Amino acid sequence: LGSYDATEGSSFASVDGSVMTSAQASANSDAVDFVYYYGASTSATLAAPSNAAVQTVYTGISGWAVKNATLLGTTTMTATAFDAVDDDTEIVIAATGLTASNATTLEVGDVIAFETAATSENASKKGLLKVVAVTGTGGTGTITIAVKVQQ
Repeated sequence: LGSYDATEGSSFASVDGSVMTSAQASANSDAVDFVYYYGASTSATLAAPSNAAVQTVYTGISGWAVKNATLLGTTTMTATAFDAVDDDTEIVIAATGLTASNATTLEVGDVIAFETAATSENASKKGLLKVVAVTGTGGTGTITIAVKVQQ
């Protein structure tokens, strides 16, 4: 995923694992579960389209037909434990009780839990993501993630 000036798309759809550019995301806003940007004070950040801060970074989101209110939260899960997850049980446990609309200051090895919004094309699904790489800062920065979503 790329930040706001990167050539890579910034929007992620958990329904099929696709990464979308701003134009693609606008046309398929119900599929976008979170968006990436590298913020001056928040560093590597994933945020729900409904998040106010992400809407100031990507002003076009305010015009989207659907702004999914994905919930995100940090976990105590290690990267190794994430790699070993092979069924929904651990995903559901880790992604229960989430309240935040973003996850900030992400670093390699962090494992973040999320739950998609009821309005998402992949409605009300819980998932986990692992930060594999954070490259660069600012508008051209990128993040590489591995994602596991409940079926």
